[in-house]
Amino acid sequence: MKRKYRFLAGGAVIVAVVLLLLLTSMRSSTVYYLTVGELRSQVPEIYGQRVRVAAQVDRDSVDWVLGSSTLSFDLVEGEEVLPVTYEGLVPDAFAQSETVVVEGQYSPNGIFEADTLVVQCPSKYEARVTE
Repeated sequence: MKRKYRFLAGGAVIVAVVLLLLLTSMRSSTVYYLTVGELRSQVPEIYGQRVRVAAQVDRDSVDWVLGSSTLSFDLVEGEEVLPVTYEGLVPDAFAQSETVVVEGQYSPNGIFEADTLVVQCPSKYEARVTE
């Protein structure tokens, strides 16, 4: 009988460890999308936390030197403007996209320092309506 209980106890420990690993990995990879207004309303508590922000890109603010891996631009939401710097590879669709999602940290100097840039599919892929 004791062997049966040891087997059940061992199985329960294995299941508990697997569930714990799943929960901790899901919690660390889950990041809520914020708007520019929501981000600003959480200052100063939001400084240093990893967040995602989704908004439209102000095309006139895009500054990217060809050959450089640093891109800076402004995200706009109504009257709210959020300066963003991004270090890394720029997706090809960035030039055609209006809306992006950036992931990174909001710094006390008012600049969002992104390390991930995801673009929404540009509208050029939608079917055109002919009259």
